[in-house]
Formats: sequence, structure tokens, C-alpha cells
Amino acid sequence: MKIEFIKRRLYAHLIIGGLWFVLGVTGFIIGENIYWFGYGYLRIGILYLGHFLYDQKHQYLII
Repeated sequence: MKIEFIKRRLYAHLIIGGLWFVLGVTGFIIGENIYWFGYGYLRIGILYLGHFLYDQKHQYLII
């Protein structure tokens, strides 16, 4: 028996990761003096997207 994550939780990680990623890319495009914020936003976005993919493949609990 497999207990799965709630779809809303999974897609919330996908949306949040996409927003962070877009924020990081726009930080590079606009390119003010603070470049390291763009790297941080991209890193957070990639981590959230990776978290989504991991949770989608490996569900919560298998009994």
C-alpha cells in the first residue's frame, strides 16, 4: 500500500520553484549591481524543482 503526497502540496512546490527560478533569471537580465541575488534565487528555484521531482517519484510512505 502506498500513501501518496497531496497533489496540492506537490504542485505548490512546482509553482514556488518556478517563481524563484523566474525571479533569478530576471535578476540576471535586469543586472543591477547585486549579482549574487540572482545566483541565490536560481539555486532556491532549482532546489524547489528538485524537491518536487523527488516527491513525485518517491511518495510519502509504502507499507
